[in-house]
Amino acid sequence: MCESNQHNSGDGQKQKLVEQSIETFRHAWDAYLKFYTVFLTFNLTATGLVFEFVKDPNSRRWIATAFALQNVFALITGLGMCKFSNDQHVRLKRLLAKDIDPDNLIPRGLSMWGAVANVLGHIVAIVIWVYIFVFAVSMP
Repeated sequence: MCESNQHNSGDGQKQKLVEQSIETFRHAWDAYLKFYTVFLTFNLTATGLVFEFVKDPNSRRWIATAFALQNVFALITGLGMCKFSNDQHVRLKRLLAKDIDPDNLIPRGLSMWGAVANVLGHIVAIVIWVYIFVFAVSMP
């Protein structure tokens, strides 16, 4: 009887860890997507405003430098989300053993692709900001 209670207790703890892993995954991606949406909107708006309204080359360079660095940090965050998604999948696989496929609980492939796509978006933004920096003097 005592062994049965310990077994049930272990299953209960395992179930709680699985639920916490899934919830952590959801919250992390929710926060990241909110950040990315706001950051991307602000980044694209700033690019247009710099092209249109900032005429001083030195000001353009400072703004381009600041945004390029922000994109580098956001790129690192995207890579971290890719790793996080994979780590959560591995953790769930270890917790579930062969009972359930973790792909049924969290979308590892989709989340890793989303993170990589966001990283590529940051690379494009960095290239645009570097272009603004390099050609700040010759831009109209």
